[in-house]
Amino acid sequence: MILLYISPQYHRVQDSQVITFLTKLANSEYFEKVYLLIGDNKINNRINKNIRMFSFPVFGHYFGLHFLTCFLFNVKLLYIIFQNFRSGIIIHSRTEIPLQYLSVWMLKRMNIRILCDIRGAIDQEVYLFKSLNNFMLKLKEIFIKAAIKKLSNTYIRKTFISPQLKNYYNENHFKIENAFITESMVDDGFLYDIELRNKIRSELGIGQNNILIIYPIGGSESWQNIELMNKIVNPSKYTLLLLTKNKINPQRGLIVKYVDYKDMNGYLSAADYGFLFRDDNIVNQVALPVKSIEYLCAGLPIIRNNSIQYLEQIIDKNYNGHIINSIFDIKKLELKITEDHLREYYSKKYLSFFSTSVIVEKYNKIYQLLLNND
Repeated sequence: MILLYISPQYHRVQDSQVITFLTKLANSEYFEKVYLLIGDNKINNRINKNIRMFSFPVFGHYFGLHFLTCFLFNVKLLYIIFQNFRSGIIIHSRTEIPLQYLSVWMLKRMNIRILCDIRGAIDQEVYLFKSLNNFMLKLKEIFIKAAIKKLSNTYIRKTFISPQLKNYYNENHFKIENAFITESMVDDGFLYDIELRNKIRSELGIGQNNILIIYPIGGSESWQNIELMNKIVNPSKYTLLLLTKNKINPQRGLIVKYVDYKDMNGYLSAADYGFLFRDDNIVNQVALPVKSIEYLCAGLPIIRNNSIQYLEQIIDKNYNGHIINSIFDIKKLELKITEDHLREYYSKKYLSFFSTSVIVEKYNKIYQLLLNND
């Protein structure tokens, strides 16, 4: 069996959600070959030798549409298909956009299965990118609508990151039948680590009894609330650690740095709380941010508002962290350091739901259903 995985634009979560996932698949005996077609030519040194990777420059990134990139993907896709035509082939796309250029009619007659991961309400996300002028916004709207229309083809099987996102598509775009829920994942070794905690807190200059709140930010989208970070620090009560590439001039009580994904677990272990505050809109109501799963699997209590509905379903009510109504309410909280045995317990608990091995097994079952025409 052959897997053709498409990730057509640069994702800030490629290390955790694409590379780790495909490495696990490639090292298993489930697939004879695993191909990765990706819009990121800077990841060669992070790709497993068992993955056949083809990277393309992301043309048209300013437009957010990636037309030429998707065209090149499809040319290469067809070449790989004809090379492996006698094998069972599954096309797995991480986003809706490239599928609008595929001929589903042709692929169906070639008995090639198609699976699309739907990770967000892209028709609503477009309005949150304030850098787009009216012309670019209209242009992007057209192509997103075309992608969603193509996705309504029942031959394309769908997975959603949350039940809420599935319901949103069902109520606003097309009737959903036989779809799956596949959450974000973390590496199998993503466990609370006491030694790493002590080491990194020492490097950061955080005392044993001081509270450290962590907030990883991958991009500069409006829903990340980056501009407010200096306004919510309270040095007498806690230190805020912001993991980001964005340029910020930190005030006292705010630490700003960037770390690779391989080091993320250590910094999450070093923290005492995770921070996640999102505007209460459709985009966030149906989402399940990767950082929320990372927090849970590191055994971190989370300071948050309750805009992310699926998170509120899966979080343990006995280990609830703090819910705040305003981002500035964080300054008023009475915070404490969680005992190590509780961190370890909840870390293992959530890892049993969201580790790469668990999510890969979910996908393997989906792939088998696709091949069996179920």
